[in-house]
Amino acid sequence: MAGKRQRVNGTWEYRFTRKGVLPKPYYATFDTEAEGDAYAARVEPLLQHGILPPEMAGGEISTMSDLLELFDSLTELSQSDKDLLPTASRQLFDVSMNKLTYDWVENWVAEMKAAGMAPSTLKKRVGILARAVDWGMRREKLSLVTNPLRMLPKGYASKGVEKELLWAGERDRRLSQTEEGAIRKVLVKKEEHLLFDMALETAMRMREMYTLEKRQIDLAQRTIFLERTKNGSKRQVPISTVLLEMLKPVVAVKESNQLVFSFWNGVENVKACSNRLSHLFQSRFSKAKVDNLHFHDLRHEATSRIYERTNLTDLEVAKITGHKDLRMLSRYANLRGSTLAARLW
Repeated sequence: MAGKRQRVNGTWEYRFTRKGVLPKPYYATFDTEAEGDAYAARVEPLLQHGILPPEMAGGEISTMSDLLELFDSLTELSQSDKDLLPTASRQLFDVSMNKLTYDWVENWVAEMKAAGMAPSTLKKRVGILARAVDWGMRREKLSLVTNPLRMLPKGYASKGVEKELLWAGERDRRLSQTEEGAIRKVLVKKEEHLLFDMALETAMRMREMYTLEKRQIDLAQRTIFLERTKNGSKRQVPISTVLLEMLKPVVAVKESNQLVFSFWNGVENVKACSNRLSHLFQSRFSKAKVDNLHFHDLRHEATSRIYERTNLTDLEVAKITGHKDLRMLSRYANLRGSTLAARLW
């Protein structure tokens, strides 16, 4: 963990050290403790893996205006971008790159809206900085895994739109302890219990679970290797100690290439199976008198619990859940799969 202290003027100083990676301690100053903690959460995983962020190596980019100027000098810009860049550069003249988080972006947009900036002008300001950050990430000049400017929701520049309303339509259903207990009482088969518990312990999607084969589960390393995911990429999911005890007797009687669950026969269209399972659990939820709950809401509940019960970073949680867009994870909280399991409950 980085050392930190609050200065007399109210700002926060952070001290980073990493033997064999940082040649000397690196100091960074932030206006608030929240900004400093967000930066530390972003760069410490890099340092742990022996990766030296460019700003700590004494790179040429220290402020956002530095980035824009370098972007201008090394890139063929459109005429509209060339016209806009001087104004944007002056606005961001003394803003440190260390502050570039989604919270900063959101506050920056709010300030421009409060100043009466037209939506089209605001989008142009955000756009040129977003393109510069994209370029800096591609050239490995910035220590960012995702561009926070690309995480803004649709309609962010519209006048009179409250931040909370930008997420309207996205489900935010949580499961209470009383509801969870009521559901457990009406589940019929052991497999129903296991699927329900696996959803709450891993945040896996329904399809990712019912298509699992024994060979994908490594109890010794406490990981599940997913080959079939919604976004097409493979990932490892850590197994909590709670789920581990549930899986042991089930896996013990299965062959290597045998499906863990019998809901799917390996041939049926997976969409048809998903629909059938959704209807099954919807009937169970109705019987338990739990209203307005969908099986997919368990993924949201599981992700929320990971944030509540651990101190994992957004990137580490994304490693578990498979979220490609960290904007989705921003609704839940302000790297190696097998080692993440040791930090779970």
